[in-house]
Amino acid sequence: MAQASKTISKPRLYAALAAAGFCGAVLRFCVQSLPFGVVAGFPLGTLLANTLGSFLIFLVFNHGVVRGGLSAAAVKVINTGFMGAFTTMSAVGTDAIALVNSGNAAMACGYVAITLVLTFGAALLAAWLCRGGDKA
Repeated sequence: MAQASKTISKPRLYAALAAAGFCGAVLRFCVQSLPFGVVAGFPLGTLLANTLGSFLIFLVFNHGVVRGGLSAAAVKVINTGFMGAFTTMSAVGTDAIALVNSGNAAMACGYVAITLVLTFGAALLAAWLCRGGDKA
């Protein structure tokens, strides 16, 4: 699919980024608010949002930038606006500090480690799938 040659004005790009950011933040809040959002003090909702987002960010990047299936503006709006608000390291930091403050330092360290492994793993999985799986 060819990219649209039409460029988007900065005010429209900013408005689209803001709208996408709003939607991403609301979706993250919804995921974090699910009944399993926190399990035994563990912030599972944030972990799920960040892992899923890492996977999707790479797919959007691959489809848009590598394959040219999306305009640069669309990639910015989706990845910076929507996914940037849906996935957030500040929530990981806040969750980890809350765990430390509640006396769960070991769980906080495990949470940060699991977050890094799963989010990086999700991006690697997306990259592998984009290359055709076992053809890589």
